[in-house]
Amino acid sequence: MEKYYVSGVISDADGNCEMCADDVAQFWTVYERDSEGVSRAVFDCHDRLSAESAMTHLKAMDALKQQVNALTVECGLMRKLLPDYVSVPATDAAIRELQAQGVDISVNELKDLATRSEPVSSEYFHAAALYLMTVANQLRNEGGV
Repeated sequence: MEKYYVSGVISDADGNCEMCADDVAQFWTVYERDSEGVSRAVFDCHDRLSAESAMTHLKAMDALKQQVNALTVECGLMRKLLPDYVSVPATDAAIRELQAQGVDISVNELKDLATRSEPVSSEYFHAAALYLMTVANQLRNEGGV
């Protein structure tokens, strides 16, 4: 079962919304399904293409989060492999800086994509870049995400 999915949505005069076929949809919603199978709306979009684009960006953000988590685990492993005479605070700072530099590369790629994308997609790329900039700053300043 996919974590994200898109569905057409129709609303009545009272503002009650329900999923529907694309041919009668008034707008399209990107949903996120949790581990228990419960869904929540994440984005509403004017057309299916924009909703699917938003869903693609959410998947990319999840992949980036997994990379950051993997780097954090790797940082812990690197710390275990280093000799005892190496300063742990200095080593941690150096490892965090390397992680932040990796995140910076992703930020620059997202900014580049934003300049070459449709306006709707561009907003998602900018939002993802801002999020990753925050991650990089946390790595540099606070020592973790």
